[in-house]
Amino acid sequence: MAFEFTAPINPILSNYPFLYSPCILRYLFAIALGLWISDNLDLFAPRNGAIIVGSVVSAIYLFWANTVMMTSLRIPWLLRPSWLQNSISFCYACLLILVGLKFLPSKSSNSIIKIFGKIGIESYHIFLMQLIFFSSINYQILFNSLLISIIFNIVFCIALGTLFYSFDERLDSCFSNILARFSFNTYIHLKR
Repeated sequence: MAFEFTAPINPILSNYPFLYSPCILRYLFAIALGLWISDNLDLFAPRNGAIIVGSVVSAIYLFWANTVMMTSLRIPWLLRPSWLQNSISFCYACLLILVGLKFLPSKSSNSIIKIFGKIGIESYHIFLMQLIFFSSINYQILFNSLLISIIFNIVFCIALGTLFYSFDERLDSCFSNILARFSFNTYIHLKR
């Protein structure tokens, strides 16, 4: 979280704010939350009470940031309006993940749920494509309509992420086959 509070006063990020979005330091808290909940996925576990409290703080922050701060009260040393997705807002998303894991089925014959399951499996690749897309393209000027822009952004990033996931799976399969054929004993034999 220290990075989030120091980023607005960092001269590099202040002068080049497009560097903030793809910066991996920004996501360390989200990764830590993921590791925290992976140890116990039970929504009602006592240790996940911190996630529920953090979610309340996140909800208050998101309401404040999207209403008050965007209209009248701006605190530039805390964050810029374009930097609203930060460590403070991650607990809310973490709670949504816990609720989904608790109440959504893990297997289903429903084709819509299968599609969402596939998107969930590919979510890291989609996230990486979003980092590139949102940090390199001024997506707000692509369309006049906000709704069309949002739909385009979602569909485009999911499509790119799916392609990247497929490519990554094929590349992984190819290297696995090569490594399976090229064992350590073969390497030692070739060196002699």
